[in-house]
Amino acid sequence: MTTIAVPELRRYAPDALRMLGIPLGQADETGDLLTWTEATGGRALAFVRRNRARLLWTPRPRARIVGDGPDELVVDARGASLLELGVRLADLVCGETQRPEPRPVHVVAVWGTPFVPYPRAFAAERGVEVEEVEADLASEPGGLDHPRALCLRGRPTAPRPVDHDPAYRNGLARGIPPADQDFAEITSLFEMRRVPTSERRARTPDEEERQWTSCASDIYSGGNLVHSGRRSSLLLGYADQSASGRSSWALWCRCRQQTAASSTTH
Repeated sequence: MTTIAVPELRRYAPDALRMLGIPLGQADETGDLLTWTEATGGRALAFVRRNRARLLWTPRPRARIVGDGPDELVVDARGASLLELGVRLADLVCGETQRPEPRPVHVVAVWGTPFVPYPRAFAAERGVEVEEVEADLASEPGGLDHPRALCLRGRPTAPRPVDHDPAYRNGLARGIPPADQDFAEITSLFEMRRVPTSERRARTPDEEERQWTSCASDIYSGGNLVHSGRRSSLLLGYADQSASGRSSWALWCRCRQQTAASSTTH
């Protein structure tokens, strides 16, 4: 079983989310949401893996205020998930709480059950306690969601830092143990940000083997494996990652660069 540190997942998250189409200006705050949710209750990375295709909206849905009455503010998420809108909705609830006459925020056509707790934690850090007046976000047995409704009401309270959650602090101390397939998903998305656009697809085992063979052949021809009687630690690092299914195109390119530099030097 793999264990990943909370700061390491936080480092992966923004780039991985950008590969799902999350805009650059939103990816950083959404990375906080993803990391906090995985650290406190899990299921965030599994959500990304299971719903990857659904999250690749073209064009992306834009939430709209469709009701602005004295009793409630109605937001139509238009099929977007709480992964995309959770931070913005929490910010909206905080703003409504500061009004002379606070009113709940009723969100329709939204999904993403695992991320419901984060808007509460986000708002609490800003001195607003959020309660779910009504929620219809139950997951199906297969772990998938369909757009449903969520009604949130806030009231002023003492600020409470988001990282004071006991489950989050436990995750900081012990790390996060995601399922292997979920860990592979987030790291593959992260690595895809670092390869040429033409290479941003999953490689087959045969392609992986050909890539490895080509890299090894290049370094052999460059003399790095036998020069000074030592093996290339860079090549060994690539081999270790390739064997674990976490190959890196960027590392492979560095292998080639090292070969070119060695050929020039020797």
